[in-house]
Parts: sequence; C-alpha cells; structure tokens
Amino acid sequence: MDAEPDTKSPARVSEAAWAATSFIALAAFGARMLSHDGFLWYASLALTAIAATLSVVLLVRSLRKGTESWSWASVALSLVTAALIRLLL
Repeated sequence: MDAEPDTKSPARVSEAAWAATSFIALAAFGARMLSHDGFLWYASLALTAIAATLSVVLLVRSLRKGTESWSWASVALSLVTAALIRLLL
C-alpha cells in the first residue's frame, strides 16, 4: 500500500526567491554607490525598500516552513543589510 503524498504540507521557500532578493539588494547597493542624486538615487531607494520587505517576508516564511537553502538566505540578508547601511550613511 503506497502512502499518499501530503498535499497539505507547506511549501518551503525556494532558493530562487532568496537569489532574486540577493540580486535586488545588490542592484540597490550598486545604484547607491554609483550616484548620490538623480534617477539612480531614487532607484536605489526603491530597490532597497523592495529588497528589505521581501527579505523580511521570506525570513518569516522560512522560519515557519523551512527553506531549500540557508546559504542563499544568509547571502540575501547580508546584502540587504549592506544596502540599508549604505542608505543610512
């Protein structure tokens, strides 16, 4: 007798979600490094806000349901932290 797969088990946070957050945070950090005013400055603010919000949501979801890759999670959280620190300096 084969056991049926549990369809109600929560989905884990994918590695791709953390990778996307990392790339958004890296883009925010890069945009902030390249310009201190103008379009890139506003783009860095928007990208930092998106990356920070996404990382908090993914972190909470990962703590509740698990994640496929904690290494990508640590990279993403580090890049978001660096982007936030650069924003404040």
